Amino acid sequence: MKKLIAILLLNVHLFNLGGYSLVFEYFIHRSEVQIVKQIYENKVDATKLVEIKIPVHLPKIHSWDGYVRDQGQLQLKGVYYNYLRYKVTQDTMSFICIANSVKTRLVNANLIIAKEINDVP
Repeated sequence: MKKLIAILLLNVHLFNLGGYSLVFEYFIHRSEVQIVKQIYENKVDATKLVEIKIPVHLPKIHSWDGYVRDQGQLQLKGVYYNYLRYKVTQDTMSFICIANSVKTRLVNANLIIAKEINDVP
């Protein structure tokens, strides 16, 4: 009986050390898989698409005529986005994105819990 209680307490302690991070990483990964699946199946609502323009300085590059279809992720001001298309001009990179609100909430919750566990203000 003592051995069972010791194993149980050890498991609780180990979960407190790193289990929260593993759980949050799992759910963040699931949210990324879900949004990529929606993108591949063309189930993305066109009204939720956002164009993000990021200033860059690329004087030797020629401006592209249209958007290139590609997928990736970017983070801007604490919000995570999955981009569907992008184009480059000499002074701007333009991305057509959809906000990944689930990942943003999970990352923020993970930071809050990590601060509470470690007593960091």
